[in-house]
Amino acid sequence: PHLHLGLAVIAHEQGDAQAATVHLRTSQAQGERAALIDWPYRWHLAQARIEESSGNWEAALDWLDAAERRYLPNPVPDLRPVAALKARVSIRQGNLLAATAWVAASGVTVTDALRYPRECEHMTLARLLIARTRREHAASDRHDVLDLLARLLAAAEAGGRIGSQIEALLLQSLAHEALDDLGQARVPLQRALALAEPEGYVRLFADEGPPLARLLERVS
Repeated sequence: PHLHLGLAVIAHEQGDAQAATVHLRTSQAQGERAALIDWPYRWHLAQARIEESSGNWEAALDWLDAAERRYLPNPVPDLRPVAALKARVSIRQGNLLAATAWVAASGVTVTDALRYPRECEHMTLARLLIARTRREHAASDRHDVLDLLARLLAAAEAGGRIGSQIEALLLQSLAHEALDDLGQARVPLQRALALAEPEGYVRLFADEGPPLARLLERVS
């Protein structure tokens, strides 16, 4: 079941919704028979991811709630904690108060020493700062987020994590776009596209929605 779950996530990222659905159903059928400890948690996370990509925010949060109820601590690090994933959905909903509450609860800050197990949380913090910059034109948030993203990018490059490099570059571009600095937005966006093409990344871009669509239109 884990194999098909992984294939579903890959197919979803590559924009193949039909293949993702087939693999999820196969994973479900096998997982229910195998009774693996961590499979239900990961399967619910995958469902939440698909709903989020479809813009079904409340359904995504419901799946995340269901995943949270099924989480069992185990030796494998939880690199994408549910609380951070909920905060990402809240940001996309425009509910910055909920995301800000998550920041306070998690203790994550822009000046933290970066560690891979908390990369998802720091990327989520960057997303919140960009959203605040876009809403409030808060220059201080912009400087904070660009410094954080530069460090996240360097850490991802050192670790050879292509997906994380693409995400950090995309967020750098969106941080510049948030204050209409298109000249600075172009370079990281072009780097992200160059890294993504051979790997087949689609959803990482599509899920950024209107802000990235506008940016692509303005810098093309």
